[in-house]
Amino acid sequence: MGNINNNEIDVERLKEEIADLQLRLEQMNDKLGKSEGYKSHFLSLVTNEIINPFTSILGLSKGITRLKDDEMEKARKLAKIIYSETFFLDFQLNNIFMAARLEAGEAVANPVKVDILTLINNVIVDFEVDITKKQLSVKVDHNNSDKLTHFVSDPAILKTVVANLLSNAIKASNINGQIIISVEEADAMLHISVQDFGVGIDADKEHELFDRFKKLDDTINSINTGTGIGLAVVQGVLDLLHGSLEMESEVGKGSLFKATIPEAIRTECGFATDDGELFFDMDDDSESF
Repeated sequence: MGNINNNEIDVERLKEEIADLQLRLEQMNDKLGKSEGYKSHFLSLVTNEIINPFTSILGLSKGITRLKDDEMEKARKLAKIIYSETFFLDFQLNNIFMAARLEAGEAVANPVKVDILTLINNVIVDFEVDITKKQLSVKVDHNNSDKLTHFVSDPAILKTVVANLLSNAIKASNINGQIIISVEEADAMLHISVQDFGVGIDADKEHELFDRFKKLDDTINSINTGTGIGLAVVQGVLDLLHGSLEMESEVGKGSLFKATIPEAIRTECGFATDDGELFFDMDDDSESF
C-alpha cells in the first residue's frame, strides 16, 4: 500500500514538473517570438533612418545645383540643412555599428587622458542645429576638480554617452526648453547627468528603454525621429567601462539620466578599474585627448 501511495506521489510530482516545463517552454517561445518581432521592427526603423536622410540630402543637393549665381543665401540655407541631415545620419550609423559590435562582443575600450569639459562642449556644438531649431538653452554645471581636465577613460565611449543622452534630451524637450548637463569628479569617479524638462516617460515603460530592438510608442517617440537604440548603446558602452546608468523621470515634467564611470588605473598589464579588474590594454605612450 505504501508503494502505491509513493508511486501516486511520484506521478503527481512528474505531472507538475511536466506542466512547469511546458509553461516555461511556452514562455520562452513567446519571448523568442517577441524578440524576432522586435528585430524586424528594428530593421525597419534602421532602414527608414538611413533612407530618409539620404533622400533629403540628394534632393537638397540637387536643389543647390539648380540655383542661380545670385542665390547664395538660399544655397547657405540648403547647405545648413544638408549638414544637419548628414550629421544625423552619421550619428545614427555610429549607434547602429556600436550596437552591432556590442552584440558580437567585439567592442573594446581604449583609455587616454580626456578633458571632460572640452569633450562635452564639443558635443553640444555638434548638436547646435537641433538645439537652435527648438530654441533650447543648454547649461553645463561642474565642480572644480582638476581631474576633469585629465580624467583617464575612453574618449570615444564618453562622447557616445554624452551625445546620446543629449540627443534624447533635445528630442524630449519642448520649444524654448532648458537642458542641464551636470559634471562632477570625486574619488576617481566621474558623474555626468543630463536633465530635460520635457515629456517624461511612464514608469512602466522605463525598462523598455534599454532594449536594442524595441522602441517606445509613447509621445516622445511618436513626435521625434530616432532608432530608439541610443540608451541601449549607452548602457552597453558603460558596461565596457564598468560604469552604470541611472534614470529618474516623470510624465510631463522631464527626465534625468546619470552616468557614473570609474577612472581607469594603470597597472603593469594595462588599465584596470579601482576594484583591480583588468578590462583593457594600452601602450605606455598614450596621449591626452
